Amino acid sequence: MKTYLQAIELMAQSEERSDISLKDTSLEVIAELVNLYGGEVIVNTPIEERTPLISMRVNVGSCQVWAHCHTTNIALMLQIESFQGKRMSFVQGANLTIADNQYLILSAVNGAQTGQKEK
Repeated sequence: MKTYLQAIELMAQSEERSDISLKDTSLEVIAELVNLYGGEVIVNTPIEERTPLISMRVNVGSCQVWAHCHTTNIALMLQIESFQGKRMSFVQGANLTIADNQYLILSAVNGAQTGQKEK
């Protein structure tokens, strides 16, 4: 099992509330976390000198997990177009596919959509 998944599982069982942040991660990791735990994918548009990010957030037990992937402005625009907004929530088991090695798209699971667009 991957180290970050072991850490999430361990922290989720704690009585104390905790946060784990995976910085400089990949779209593959974000897609994996969404599949395992569900959660919300968020597009963070750049503000002045900040790097554009595609992020995800989910609560697993008593642990809030964040994962951030640095990207380009073009990838952000494609991500927003793909999700028809800057946020989309997913149930556990949702399958996200990486398109053009730049952004995430929702795959059908047994022919059903598993994402919920948020404005």
